[in-house]
Amino acid sequence: MHNGFEEVDDVKLAGAQYFENLGMPIHAVELLLSAAQDGSVCAWSTSTGQCVQRLHAHDHWVMALALGRRADASRDGLLLSGGYDGTVRAWVCPADDLAAGGGGWALCHTLEGHTDGVMSLELSRSRRLGFSGSNDGTARLWSLKGEMVGRA
Repeated sequence: MHNGFEEVDDVKLAGAQYFENLGMPIHAVELLLSAAQDGSVCAWSTSTGQCVQRLHAHDHWVMALALGRRADASRDGLLLSGGYDGTVRAWVCPADDLAAGGGGWALCHTLEGHTDGVMSLELSRSRRLGFSGSNDGTARLWSLKGEMVGRA
């Protein structure tokens, strides 16, 4: 830990803090992602301060975000969003778009299985698995190919 940030590969993740009107911000070198009560996630350029893309991520509040890069040679951006609707969504952003400011995020999987809001998310070190925790009292392990592979 350094100044409240945990270094993971070349991306810095902020500790999970909830702000009533701002959602859960996650910081990276040139990109800030914010989550909102209206179900959206905004990708902000830290150099210009402009929203470069707004994602309609969930039907209700977005409660958790996890940001990283794919483990394969592409090094594309990888984002998990967790919503009060009980779903986890996996998004990708081509590495070139990520380097150009963070626009270009596209939905690749909707992961269903929780029966209440998803409150926490984490990516595995390998970036091949995602973990989610929910108000339904369960934690789930997901293959980022779109399959649930475990639950507790």
